[in-house]
Amino acid sequence: SVVGVISRDGAPQAGSFAADAGATFPSAFDADGELMAELGLGALPYTYLIDADGGIAHVQVGPVADLAELEGLVAEHLGVTL
Repeated sequence: SVVGVISRDGAPQAGSFAADAGATFPSAFDADGELMAELGLGALPYTYLIDADGGIAHVQVGPVADLAELEGLVAEHLGVTL
């Protein structure tokens, strides 16, 4: 499953970002940055790959360039083909 978390933006910007990105997965809204603070993050974007046991399999700092890169990361770190 994929879940997006949009942090430190206003609700209109968050919705616009998800729509502009063509997101077809659910997104959560972290308006005050509480989740970012809890994870110790200071900048965006971060991509977390979570394994079937709920553990963090990989953290990508910075943007994922395209679908091919995401597919490669998922295959490498989760052993799953998208």
